[in-house]
Amino acid sequence: MASGVASVADSNENIAAIGGSIGRYCLLTESDIDLSFLERRYRRRLSMTTRLALSAYHRCNPELAPCRTVFASRYGEYVRTYGILKDLATGEPASPAAFSVSVHNAPGGVVGIATHNPAPSTTLAGGSATVETGFLEAAMQFTELAGSEDIVFVYVDEPLPSTYGRFVGTTKHAYAMGLRLGAGERRLRLSWTKAETTKRGPDGIPLSGYRIMAILEAGQGNCSSNDGRLVWKWSVDRA
Repeated sequence: MASGVASVADSNENIAAIGGSIGRYCLLTESDIDLSFLERRYRRRLSMTTRLALSAYHRCNPELAPCRTVFASRYGEYVRTYGILKDLATGEPASPAAFSVSVHNAPGGVVGIATHNPAPSTTLAGGSATVETGFLEAAMQFTELAGSEDIVFVYVDEPLPSTYGRFVGTTKHAYAMGLRLGAGERRLRLSWTKAETTKRGPDGIPLSGYRIMAILEAGQGNCSSNDGRLVWKWSVDRA
């Protein structure tokens, strides 16, 4: 097993863990968006979700070297999808241009095209545990590759339209988190156990991203969240 990669499981205790060394990391909000590295033609009509995803990817891969990517988003481009649904509800035709970038993997596709990255890319959603399941996918790929290739993981979401506020908890702010698994001084580890209660933590955009940044900055520590099915625990130590 390569240095910086950890993966264990214990069925008796119903606990498992996986992780890897973190070379770069970032957490961005709307005010942090910087697309100056892109050709002007790629900056047109980008959604907030995609702009944040591109910015986080660039922070973690400033040299824009081809590398595997994993994108995670609970709601994806739903703000754009909602606009299409509103048009249809009022009898207006759906915009083909809007529809083409309303799919869940739009940020991953745009990043690949705009940065000329031909490497494999994965996009997923995992409900209130989207940050955790996204990192799990990235770490599993990193482990399978024995740490021979860096992988950039980006989580991004923005608030749902106010229409949905009564039905699902959501965030008040859009943000993106980026993690680059590769050579680094910090090792991030994610473990999980079965939850003893179905009571979940805050819904919508989880607070996990902010907590993960805090322990990465400190170079040590841990934090946890409960999605009603599993309890997820993040920990950081020196690689």
